Amino acid sequence: MVVSILVRTVVIAAAWCAVTELRPSALVYALAAVPIGVAATYMVTGLPRRGRPLGFSRGFTATAASLRLLGWVARSAIAGGGDVARRALWLPRPDVDPAWVTRRTSLATAAGRVTLALASNLTPGTLSARIDGDELEIHVITTELDLDAALAALETRIAAIERAVSVDTRFSRR
Repeated sequence: MVVSILVRTVVIAAAWCAVTELRPSALVYALAAVPIGVAATYMVTGLPRRGRPLGFSRGFTATAASLRLLGWVARSAIAGGGDVARRALWLPRPDVDPAWVTRRTSLATAAGRVTLALASNLTPGTLSARIDGDELEIHVITTELDLDAALAALETRIAAIERAVSVDTRFSRR
């Protein structure tokens, strides 16, 4: 467990340094951002199973799956920002038809379902409002959004991380 924490801390700290270009004014924020980032990775992947290390192959698979999720989230955040700007600035009238939708998820862990809810907020025109067991309630800006496809893509990426990592049973669905 200690090795896992150290590795994640070094990777996230290196990413923080790369993103902030080692600006001195940003380094103080790393004192909070890096531990929060490490904690977030455990929220997504769960705790490693005791007595059985993740191993290189499974560790590589989990890292690759996490990077695919990160890429999807980054793309969605950019697309979401562009969509909001388009609706607010360039349309002659608001292009909205708000609605509440409920979607069921097949993710096996509570951490996976929370990750789905949080990351779905970055999908253009959506805001997750509630998780009830395996159901996610989402507010959409318009019913014309392809929410099912977006959530399926996101759920697939999160499920890949769940499969790649040994998840502590405290976080699994009962």
